[in-house]
Amino acid sequence: MKVEFIDKKNFNEIVEELKDLYKVCFNKEVSAEYFSWIYLNNPIDDLIFCLAVENDKIIGGYSVVPISIVINNEIIKSGISMPLLIKPEFRNNGLSTKIGIKVYEELKRKNYDFILGFPSEIAHHKLVKKFGFENIYEIPTLKLVVKDKDIYHINRCDIQKIDIDNDFTFDYSLLINKKDSKIKVYKDLNYLKWMFKKNK
Repeated sequence: MKVEFIDKKNFNEIVEELKDLYKVCFNKEVSAEYFSWIYLNNPIDDLIFCLAVENDKIIGGYSVVPISIVINNEIIKSGISMPLLIKPEFRNNGLSTKIGIKVYEELKRKNYDFILGFPSEIAHHKLVKKFGFENIYEIPTLKLVVKDKDIYHINRCDIQKIDIDNDFTFDYSLLINKKDSKIKVYKDLNYLKWMFKKNK
């Protein structure tokens, strides 16, 4: 088995395999155009995509999409962690850890400061336990099941109580109230063109 990085000039050669891998992992179709947009058209010209290959077939992959974050008016080199892709028959044997370490070492070598992750509940536990990710924010998440439901005629009188989470472990008041400590994505013209004009 080989674990290696792919470069931009060879990326189009593996897009179809990536589509198949994504389908196997998440039961969801992703277009070739999406992969080209997020990895090849990114205005930050850096591709961080590590592949696990066995018998000339891709069995896993992990990537980080480069972005620039502004903290206290300073532009920080950072990235967004993308979903880990591992074929089911190759899971639970240390492959995800091996790929993750290789990607994080490459980011360190290229002087990235940090990466952000927006994981599922299962992935969240693994990222914290295996790699030392830290919780920095809690996002209330809701689910609306629309199948077999008459949205226009919901009997709102039946909703007697709405559960809310008053047990937040983070104090966001300093981030919210201090104007000089705002954290945001650096959105120059190239970023805006990539995010909105080319994302169609």
